Amino acid sequence: MTIDAASSEERREMCAQAEATLSQVNMLMGQKVLSKEESKAAEIAIETLMRVEATEKGKGLWFRTKRRIQLTQMYLGA
Repeated sequence: MTIDAASSEERREMCAQAEATLSQVNMLMGQKVLSKEESKAAEIAIETLMRVEATEKGKGLWFRTKRRIQLTQMYLGA
């Protein structure tokens, strides 16, 4: 399902899953170097959060670019 076609409830669920993934990845970062799969899961979770927010606010590319950086710093400390 695409974010554009998702209902408000489905978007909330997507965000909850993404935040849970990022919480797990953040915990793992303190213990070891992330695997490719863990890094990819984090990237997908950040992309999901950013796209849902941009879709709900009707924002475009510039917003998404800035927000992606903010979310990466917030969740992964990069």
